[in-house]
Amino acid sequence: MKGFYNLGITETQSPQGAVIRLHDKERCLCDLIKDRSQIEKQLYVQAIRDYFKSQPDIRKLLKYGKAFGIKKQLCGDFFLPGNRYTGNMQDRYGRIIFAGRDRHT
Repeated sequence: MKGFYNLGITETQSPQGAVIRLHDKERCLCDLIKDRSQIEKQLYVQAIRDYFKSQPDIRKLLKYGKAFGIKKQLCGDFFLPGNRYTGNMQDRYGRIIFAGRDRHT
């Protein structure tokens, strides 16, 4: 796991002016998915919803998912056929968790 530490590192500036290194939202989401059995379900679902409400970078998320060995979970749980273009997020049973906006309109 030591080799993954630098994956997704970004820098921002604190209100006091110091440079802070932190992980981007895709990396944080992958960490949540990887350890989801240890996370409260409500927090997990809210994090997924918030991610897809913001401007998601699906390619980066899948790239990180592949590196962490959770790409199958990402594709199976959230990117079912039909979700890709509408932005809908479904769980593995086909229930819509988050209904996104249609990107083609």
